Amino acid sequence: MTIASSYASHVEGRSTTASGDYSHAEGEYTKAYGRGSHAEGGASLTNGSLTSTENDEVYSITSTSGLKTGAALSYNGIATEIVSIDSTSSPKTITLSKTLGTLSNQQVYVGAASGDCSHAEGDGTTASGYYSHAEGRYTTASGYASHAEGDSSEAVGQASHAEGDSTTASKPGSHAEGHGTTASGNASHAEGYITTAKGNYSHAEGIHTTAFGDYSHAEGFNTEAEGSNSHAEGNRTTANHKSQHVFGEWNVLDTNAAAATARGDYVEIVGNGSGSSARSNARTLDWSGNETLAGTLTIGGTNGITLSIDSSGNLKVTKGNKSATITLS
Repeated sequence: MTIASSYASHVEGRSTTASGDYSHAEGEYTKAYGRGSHAEGGASLTNGSLTSTENDEVYSITSTSGLKTGAALSYNGIATEIVSIDSTSSPKTITLSKTLGTLSNQQVYVGAASGDCSHAEGDGTTASGYYSHAEGRYTTASGYASHAEGDSSEAVGQASHAEGDSTTASKPGSHAEGHGTTASGNASHAEGYITTAKGNYSHAEGIHTTAFGDYSHAEGFNTEAEGSNSHAEGNRTTANHKSQHVFGEWNVLDTNAAAATARGDYVEIVGNGSGSSARSNARTLDWSGNETLAGTLTIGGTNGITLSIDSSGNLKVTKGNKSATITLS
């Protein structure tokens, strides 16, 4: 049975409901509750069954699979949202923004266009923010003017965008894309595979990278940009102070005790380590312009002069097949 219960609402399909003024619901089991909202596609049943002997907002549930905070649930024409999920308690519980009434081992529908002027389409999608858009499968757009697409992505922040598989954009203007990425800083951007952009205006890309600092950038594999304005790239490198640039592999961290928002000893570090217990640096450059090299220095190209330190700690100067040693005491 289709139900159009509000002013100028429109329903079509099977068991659809349009209860918001000027709303439109089409497909199967879709719900358009918001004023001027549009729901299309299908609303799936929850994997778990809900039970509550009290007419309140807390329900026990047999499975929380596929559920996220902010997702819309509906039953018998009542729409509500998930406020919190406790998957560790026994039994598991969910708390709703509004009660669905007394239920006994009852599955309910996931997904709705409940925000004013919102649009939800696909399977089990929720557009609960005003002017929000959710599409795909089990996506949730709960932020004002937010957009969620793909599979199980979540756009929480105002004007945020989450796309791909299991991505989350939680702060205003944030953008998460790829698989399992999280953009939790204001206007941050996370892309790739399980990357996290925590700092405001930060950017994380690649695989398992994290941009902690404000305005920081982490890229590559398992890199961390902890300092504000810092940049870490390569393989398992860490830039832990302000405006620091680290690249290469497995660098030795700057040991300066200053906060991540302050300068450390080095402006640039090149790592050449081979593992967590074998970290090393090929080159460091400090804020005074002093540079330290782990190897030799060649000046003038292939026919130039090479400077190195011999086993006794003396300076060796080599040009072609000629060399001289300067003993330092």
